[in-house]
Amino acid sequence: MTSVSNHAVEIYIQRVTELSQSVRRIPTSEELEKLAVELGISKEEIEAAQKQSQDNLIRAKSYLSLKHWEDAIAELQEALVFSPSNLEILTSLATAYLGRWYKYHRQEDEQNIRDTIRQCFAIKPDHEESLSLLAILDRAIEQRQRNRSIAGVGLGIVFASLGIFFALNDSLLSLLANKPSKLQELEFQIREEIQSLRQEQEQIRTELLGVQQQENWQNQMRISELEDRLTRLTQNYNRLQRRSLQLEQNQEDSDSPILVSPSENKPNRTNERGINRF
Repeated sequence: MTSVSNHAVEIYIQRVTELSQSVRRIPTSEELEKLAVELGISKEEIEAAQKQSQDNLIRAKSYLSLKHWEDAIAELQEALVFSPSNLEILTSLATAYLGRWYKYHRQEDEQNIRDTIRQCFAIKPDHEESLSLLAILDRAIEQRQRNRSIAGVGLGIVFASLGIFFALNDSLLSLLANKPSKLQELEFQIREEIQSLRQEQEQIRTELLGVQQQENWQNQMRISELEDRLTRLTQNYNRLQRRSLQLEQNQEDSDSPILVSPSENKPNRTNERGINRF
């Protein structure tokens, strides 16, 4: 702050910051005027500093558009010292905290967002932009918790399905070695279908891992879609397994020797007795 960079103004900034943090509210006009008188800061210097806080706000908006959250927060905190009741500055600061929370998910940023929004409500109880920011934060936290649960369940399904179908594929390959030629075409189709399903499982697994890393509310729709695909794949796997077992049973039936009824092997006792009588 070049125009009001004297030692008294620096102390004023420090004292206002400490006061805001200690009581978690915006200092009143009376408190600010009293502090300025104690430090010997003139009204003109305060007005000049307030003018400069608008420059801080302009720079902060540029940083916000580039998602440079740290720089935006620094500018807005400085702007807020001389304009503590400026709703635009406060809302921009809450937005910057929210952007940084999305990036790092720190508890400190969540608390900063809520404190800043609370200051906005102290100035204007029905401030719509603050209500919107608070709703976004609450939905994002809820969505993040849901994503963690869904991602964990989804990965478990993927790994379990892959294990089942690796085993199923191995059993089919072993079965194919002993099958007659008339069944080879059908079994080849099953094997090709299993290979295709396995590749799709790998793709879903990769996408789920990406979803788990991003963790934002826009991924929920994609996760639901992936879960539906996993359900369909599992149904296809079960269907293929049943077909494979049926083929194996049919082959066993065709390879079994023809069994003769015990009655067919019994000698004709009547004839034997008749012959003996002669």
